[in-house]
Amino acid sequence: MDKSFIVNALRKNGVQEGMCLEVHSSLKSFGYVEGGAETVISAIKESVGSEGTIFMPALRLSPALTLTDEDKKLGITCKIKILPDDRKKSAMGIIANTFRLQNGTLTGSGIMQISGWGKHAQEAVTGGLNFAIHNGGKALLLGVDIYKLTAMHY
Repeated sequence: MDKSFIVNALRKNGVQEGMCLEVHSSLKSFGYVEGGAETVISAIKESVGSEGTIFMPALRLSPALTLTDEDKKLGITCKIKILPDDRKKSAMGIIANTFRLQNGTLTGSGIMQISGWGKHAQEAVTGGLNFAIHNGGKALLLGVDIYKLTAMHY
């Protein structure tokens, strides 16, 4: 799969120039992609254009940690770590992690960080997903279910 295939698929599914998108994704769900996460991000950017905005979660959370027998006895069903600001990876996945580190992407502060690119990228720093939620933003779920949609938790 290449960038033009992804751009065409995004357009077929209603992604238009100027849109504000909250993106959640799983690179594994695509199968093989020439250029990996960078290609997927580039395709989304091309699809929304310079007047569009992309938001992705940049939460400073680790993937789920292994539960001990003691954890299970206590009724703990999931355990994670809060990661440092300078982390390279997180539980957000390779596309979101790559997006966060790209030139031109802005990221908020704190644990529940959001990264933004495009016309309203600064809103990711100042208001997380509030801009997308209150200004007609759309969710783009690529290979993940609705339970990954961060805006649902706002």
